Amino acid sequence: MKNILKNIRYTSIVQDILIIIFGILIINMKYLFLNILSISISAFFILKGVIEICRYIMAKGVSEFYKEDLVFGIISILIGIIIFFAKGMIYWMFNLGIALYIIYGAIEDFVMAIKFKTLNIKTWIFMAIMAIVVGIFGIAVLFNKGILINTAAIFIIGYAIIDFIENMIIIKNSKEIFE
Repeated sequence: MKNILKNIRYTSIVQDILIIIFGILIINMKYLFLNILSISISAFFILKGVIEICRYIMAKGVSEFYKEDLVFGIISILIGIIIFFAKGMIYWMFNLGIALYIIYGAIEDFVMAIKFKTLNIKTWIFMAIMAIVVGIFGIAVLFNKGILINTAAIFIIGYAIIDFIENMIIIKNSKEIFE
């Protein structure tokens, strides 16, 4: 039993190494990754539209339940085509949305810090500094379109490294753990 559990940990280590490699590939080939993601989403919408149009054609004259599927199918196909040809614009809009959300949250936090100051709560300075730091991060996201993917890849790599270390600790101490 001990050897089986130990082998499972070794398998986890191999998995962690593959995740680290995947994270590094995302950082180095982020635009290829985005293209694959955009093409996949585009294909999903186009396929969904084709299915809805087929459903409309098959139900025509039999049921009125699917009469809107022709319109929704055409709209879905158009969305898929737009996503396919406007990959950069869609990523920019996603990046803009995330950046504005972060900046908005920072402004809310800064206002809360000012309210804390008026109530003589001593942590207002810390809150204000944190709000400013978050606001700067939001501005960085706004002007650096690759930062979100890099950040996600760094989190993936960090997770894999931490999991790798945990697995090594468990394997090293397997005699005490499994006895």
